Amino acid sequence: MNPFLIRKEILPLSIVFFMLCFSSCREEDLISFPTVLLPPKVEGTWTGSVSGFVDLILHLSQERATISGWGVISGAGPTLKVSVHGTNRYPDIEFTIAIPGYEAMIVTGQLVDLRRIDGVVNGSGANNNPITFVRQ
Repeated sequence: MNPFLIRKEILPLSIVFFMLCFSSCREEDLISFPTVLLPPKVEGTWTGSVSGFVDLILHLSQERATISGWGVISGAGPTLKVSVHGTNRYPDIEFTIAIPGYEAMIVTGQLVDLRRIDGVVNGSGANNNPITFVRQ
């Protein structure tokens, strides 16, 4: 028996079978895939204050999970330009604020909503000091 003959005979029956199956399905019976939402980015300008003594303005950008940017710190001495590098593993945020001539500050926290990061600051005189950054 030639296997190609069997395939030629079965093919039309297979097509009819699948057409009957799919034509009898209702739209709500079809499998749907969930919508995948991307985690929110932290791009933009953020302001924060450490214990009311040190004010920060940060301009952040984000590529995938990597945060980078620059900003200024003021309040406990001269206003200084800073650089920022870290990660956004939503909802967890961690970044280092490098201050020329001073110990770096490390911020760990969470993106509470699209406009607020709550966390703590360590380094450069801070010891688990609470901080809230607000997107401008």
